[in-house]
Amino acid sequence: MLHRNWSLKAIAFLLALALWGWVLVNQRTAASARTVPVVVRTSGALPAGLRIVAVETEPAVVTIAGPEQTVSAIQGVDTADLPLGRLTIDTVERLRLVLPKDTRLLRETEVKVTVRVRPVAAGGLGPGGR
Repeated sequence: MLHRNWSLKAIAFLLALALWGWVLVNQRTAASARTVPVVVRTSGALPAGLRIVAVETEPAVVTIAGPEQTVSAIQGVDTADLPLGRLTIDTVERLRLVLPKDTRLLRETEVKVTVRVRPVAAGGLGPGGR
């Protein structure tokens, strides 16, 4: 009787072993989710005579998921670089999000970034002369 269906018994044993291994691995990398702010990364400098008065993102926060230890250390999710050198007027751009290693987004992969610029006041120093 022991020799009957030995191939099926071997397959069942291997499947049980694989399932046991999968459970062990997933217990060590328990997933966690967290909502964090979006951080707009910029590169370059504004053209002379301009200053940024506001930067807004939509959405302002995103929810990320991944291993608990990784997710708990994340303070924000960066956007791809927004080059400032070409901004001369208020600008709206869609930027992709740059995720930390081993994490994923639960919804958005891009955000809408609105940058409002204004001319620097005469004299360039603003109130108080500083």
